[in-house]
Amino acid sequence: MRNLKFTVALFTTLTLFGCESLHHFTINPREPGASGQGVAYGFKKTVEISLNGNTYSGTFVLDAGRVKTYISNSTATLNTNASATSGNNTVYGTGFGQAYGTTVGNTFEQGSGNGRLLATNAKGDAIRCEFTVNLSRHGTGLGVCQDNAGKQYDMVVLD
Repeated sequence: MRNLKFTVALFTTLTLFGCESLHHFTINPREPGASGQGVAYGFKKTVEISLNGNTYSGTFVLDAGRVKTYISNSTATLNTNASATSGNNTVYGTGFGQAYGTTVGNTFEQGSGNGRLLATNAKGDAIRCEFTVNLSRHGTGLGVCQDNAGKQYDMVVLD
């Protein structure tokens, strides 16, 4: 039982804290110019973008899923028949037991949705993006970005 508790605790820790969800994307200018690359860190909700020799850092929000509640009912039944003999005497016994339990929990189901990000560089320049992503399809999606100078970019979420 002790090993089972340790395994469950280790799995939970790795799932919640050790496995960062990464999403890579490119930003391509609509007019002639250099393309950029970015990475979104899912659990931290942060983003880093390299574009035109600058590094932008910021945050993003994403509405791409739903929380599903589940209820699980279970019953365990135990029937035992036992006998014990001592000399010429035999004793018979019957045991019966039943346990009931209900578990209620929540799971997150990934799906499609919309997101927005805002990132700035050390000089104070900003870039904003709006995008649609499908997390059930490895996180691919499309979007549009605009920097504070008004230049527009097409965003492609790769994974």
